[in-house]
Amino acid sequence: MDSKNVVAFQVVTFCICLAVANSVDFGYPAVFNFGDSNSDTGELAAGMGFLVVPPYGQNYFETPSGSMCFWLIIAVDSMKFPFLNAYMDSVGLPNFQHGCNFAAAGSTILPATATSISSFGFEVQVFQFLRFRAQSLQFLQVSGKKFDQYVPTEDYFEKGLYMFDIGQNDLDVHFYSNYFLKKLYDSGARNFWIHNTGPLGCLPQVVAKFGTNPSKLDELGCYLLGQTLNFDSQASCGLAKILDGTTITAKGCNDSSVYVIWDGTHYIEAANQYVASQILTGNYSNTLLGGKLPFLL
Repeated sequence: MDSKNVVAFQVVTFCICLAVANSVDFGYPAVFNFGDSNSDTGELAAGMGFLVVPPYGQNYFETPSGSMCFWLIIAVDSMKFPFLNAYMDSVGLPNFQHGCNFAAAGSTILPATATSISSFGFEVQVFQFLRFRAQSLQFLQVSGKKFDQYVPTEDYFEKGLYMFDIGQNDLDVHFYSNYFLKKLYDSGARNFWIHNTGPLGCLPQVVAKFGTNPSKLDELGCYLLGQTLNFDSQASCGLAKILDGTTITAKGCNDSSVYVIWDGTHYIEAANQYVASQILTGNYSNTLLGGKLPFLL
């Protein structure tokens, strides 16, 4: 096999003061992203056809958006790439010259079941990519180079960066995505950037449900003394619900920049900006170079 780059993120938390270093120089011509809601830019909303309501997108897009988390948008923007369009979102004249985003909220590594939020698990996303690649190359072959401003050329697929941020929704099961990673490798992918999951036990929605007794929480900052959790599992963000005879609407905070998480699970824009700026320094990544990769064996 050719030499490949694999980047595996190390978990970082907001309670740690992180050092600032020089940014990583990304020389990739395209980005192909696979994942769940942590990097979805509109895939699930387009695929399932559901209506997006505020406060989704109120800060970054200033209008309702299918994106639930903006760290990917910020990271790609820092690489000087245009917005990474969702594979199934056909509105707004999407341009896929510099890559495509296959991530869909609620997706899992394991195949979707009847109770899954998303039907677009990792396996489906890989098959979507393979179809996208085949159709793009066929389109260029038939139409000529004048259309390479709309879809990636073959060398873009070979030299592009393949990003993965998935597993949070099925963390408690065995990670066996080797087969589908190998299918991407066999298609020509060589540069892999694989994200790990964050401290799920510290998410507000988890703490609100299982951490009502502070003595049961750990010492890593999941519960801050004197701080208000500010999360109510009875009312989903952006939706109205009748509680004790009164209609209550869960609205966005007036100043979201002072918070870390907005819906119990996903970071707000300011937090994503901070995380992305730290990730892009390269200080929290392990780069493995060699003829063979453990996850492809």
